[in-house]
Amino acid sequence: MNEESIKSVREIPAKDARLKFIRTIVFLLFFGSGISGLVYEVVWTRQLTYLFGATLFAVATVLSAFMGGMALGSYLFGKWADRYPNNLKIFGMLQIGIGVSGLLLPFILSFMDPIYRTVYRNFDASFFVLSLIRFILTFLVLLIPSTLMGGTLPVLSRFMVKENKSLGLNVGALYSLNTLGAVLGCFLTGFVFIAALGVRGSTIVAVGVNCLVGIVSILLASGVKPTVPDKKENKTDENTQIKDIPVQEDAASSRKIVHAVLWCYAISGFIALSYQVVWNRALVFTFDVMKNTTYSFTAMLTVFLIGLSLGGMAMSLFVDKQKDCLRLFALIELMIGLFGAFSFFAIFYLGPGISPFDLDEKVATLNWAAGVMNVFAKTIAAIFIPTFLMGMAFPVVTKICVDRIKSVGFGVGRIYSLNTIGAIFGSFASGFILIPILGIAGTIYLLAFGNILIALYLFIINPMLTKNKRTMLYVICILSAVILVARAPRGAQFQEESPTEKMVFYKEGPLATVSVLENSFKYRTLYVDNVGVAGTDRILLTDQKSLAHIPMLLLKNPKSALTVGFGSGGASYSYTRFDAIKDIHCVEICDTVMDSAPDLLASNHGILLPVKRNAPMPLPLKEYATEAYPGYLTFDPRYKIILDDVRSYLRFTGRKYDIIATDCTDLRYKSNANLYDYQYFRLCRERITEEGMVVVWMPLGGLSDEMFRLALRTFYRVFPEMSVWYMNNESTHYIILIGTPKPLKIDYDLLRKKLEVPKVKNDLGELFLDDADKILSCF
Repeated sequence: MNEESIKSVREIPAKDARLKFIRTIVFLLFFGSGISGLVYEVVWTRQLTYLFGATLFAVATVLSAFMGGMALGSYLFGKWADRYPNNLKIFGMLQIGIGVSGLLLPFILSFMDPIYRTVYRNFDASFFVLSLIRFILTFLVLLIPSTLMGGTLPVLSRFMVKENKSLGLNVGALYSLNTLGAVLGCFLTGFVFIAALGVRGSTIVAVGVNCLVGIVSILLASGVKPTVPDKKENKTDENTQIKDIPVQEDAASSRKIVHAVLWCYAISGFIALSYQVVWNRALVFTFDVMKNTTYSFTAMLTVFLIGLSLGGMAMSLFVDKQKDCLRLFALIELMIGLFGAFSFFAIFYLGPGISPFDLDEKVATLNWAAGVMNVFAKTIAAIFIPTFLMGMAFPVVTKICVDRIKSVGFGVGRIYSLNTIGAIFGSFASGFILIPILGIAGTIYLLAFGNILIALYLFIINPMLTKNKRTMLYVICILSAVILVARAPRGAQFQEESPTEKMVFYKEGPLATVSVLENSFKYRTLYVDNVGVAGTDRILLTDQKSLAHIPMLLLKNPKSALTVGFGSGGASYSYTRFDAIKDIHCVEICDTVMDSAPDLLASNHGILLPVKRNAPMPLPLKEYATEAYPGYLTFDPRYKIILDDVRSYLRFTGRKYDIIATDCTDLRYKSNANLYDYQYFRLCRERITEEGMVVVWMPLGGLSDEMFRLALRTFYRVFPEMSVWYMNNESTHYIILIGTPKPLKIDYDLLRKKLEVPKVKNDLGELFLDDADKILSCF
């Protein structure tokens, strides 16, 4: 052996060590890419609430664009990856592109404001049409960075996979580490970044991570030999089939099985995202203090992603050794169905009792840490196993469907894109179709049934199964389906009733679950996703009536009013007690709330009557009732319902009001805090007349002293002439903030004169507030 040969032999271990080091760094880089991806998703959703308002359209736009771009990018870059010699360099360029587009995105969205404002003001379009226009334009903008994100997995898969025996391990590890990064990104954004850095700061962090990952990848790529397939060398290995499915050497049959598996995985993606939507809707009913908060949703999404990541990681360790991956995929789907059905049992029956981190009810302040830990505990108990199984499916499907080393990029891209497309339709169908028709419980069991059908179909097309095994698996699937149908809950209601309460209304709508409970004193309370928001007891009636009467009594001659949130309809009704007002508009985000109006007559006195959608107006009413909103009648022609988020409405409408009254339930509930921030108060200030007034309901409980003072300071920044009112006729749990452009001057004689009007006096008389001195004592 000559000296040159000896030198080349010595270089082999060094070369292998260098490649192992590079591959390790690549795994870490993809982990970082996952972190930034979820930071963007959370931040974009937050930003779009300023455009769409806090509607399902904001979430749906981000989710659809995010997943649509992922699907498109997976497919396009997957095909390109198999032909490009240095995929690590492509990955680096994709990361830098994501960072640049993520940085520019807020500016691009702001440039589109004039388009939305023109459409909103100059065209008599419905809420749906306006939302559709916003959806399309925003979708196209978000599609750019999300498409780049979608290309990262197939590009890196082509770089990492060099031989068929490590296909499942490498692709599964990439998928798992990226998802694990997404877990960390989701958690940090929801619990740390936005609170500490704000939306803009969180975006800069994500951009910095992308650029760092991109630069390091490009530098590493310069030391990696391009992997262009050599026609002379390794020709056999490059064309080695990876599938373990013996199909009697029949290529046509093999392709049919691959196509069948791909479609099954697409349907599985539909089911997986449908599960996520319905679990989010159901789990909030089991939480003690967090309810519908940013923290609860972040915790649920974190657990979902952890399950996917750990499942993919576990399966990637041994999938390459499996002889019959088709049977394994079928068994996974069967188990997802069974544990998916069990998730209903865990949520409905076990969830309320799972509180390993006990909350101290004697402490008046919120035990935040214990509340978060209980959210995690209940979510893990309900959904961890099915999400773990969902994560296991990806490496298995990859092993089945990627047939040759030279087509790894295309194969992985195709798998990921089809699953993601299924997920897009699943998230839409679950929220808008399945839950409103079948309810939460029915949707969970239907999805579980779908998993079992997928498993049965995969067993049917599997050519490796013996007759006895096939028969046994058929019986297991059929028995599982029969048990699901037999045990499926009928009429399950997630709103809990106490022994002294009864349910008088319950409906699971597209945006929320709405219910009305009546207690032993015949008082009724309206609940939205298990949070009491309005009712007919004296304290809640004081809340509603004061939001109308205080501004109407203090202002000289108000002609128009906008009340935010229909609730039980009390504020809307009280505005109609004043004949001088000409326009009474109510912005409501969830039309399911309005369906409960007939069961809260003690509050709204029949101001709104829901009728069957698209049905002709009943003849006895046609002569004296007008349409407040399609499907709803009102007996006061001045009253009108606007189905929209108030931030969106105020931002794009050209209308000004004498009064804007915001009635919320709890700053911790969903996006209610968006109605207490500086931007919202500025919008209100811009949309009132110079003699107008902004009225805001502010809770006294459930907030720390610091947060309560912060909310007051924020209102004061916009309305330096603010005043604070406390309705002292009852032991109320809130204050009322009043903001005016000019110093408020109270005309005592005018106040007394307005209180002498019988309709006004009678309405306030129910609460013993029909006296000018009593009203002023609340100042």
